[in-house]
Amino acid sequence: MSSVNGIAQTATAIANAQLHSKVDFAVLQKQQEASQQAGDAAVQLIEAAAAVGQPVDTLELSEG
Repeated sequence: MSSVNGIAQTATAIANAQLHSKVDFAVLQKQQEASQQAGDAAVQLIEAAAAVGQPVDTLELSEG
């Protein structure tokens, strides 16, 4: 019976390791998505800041 218990314990350990790997992968994927979104937001802020420094078209101002 001890060999059956050992096999069952090994199978359980393998299943737990597989589940742990899937959870780790899902967490890393979410972290990567969050990092990508943060990077995109930073680029948008930089682009907006650069647009503030652009010269204003004087024709648009004089027509209004």
